Amino acid sequence: MTTWARTAEALHLHVNTVHYRIRRIESLTGRDLSRLDHKLDLYAALRCR
Repeated sequence: MTTWARTAEALHLHVNTVHYRIRRIESLTGRDLSRLDHKLDLYAALRCR
């Protein structure tokens, strides 16, 4: 099972919905979430809220 599929299962969503939401987050933030440094930036920002 892929990471996307496991994520979708955990969130009770269809895997295409997870893909769409990740792409939407990337377009809104200007970040590429396939890059570790961008993932860490997003994680830190969410933790500081």
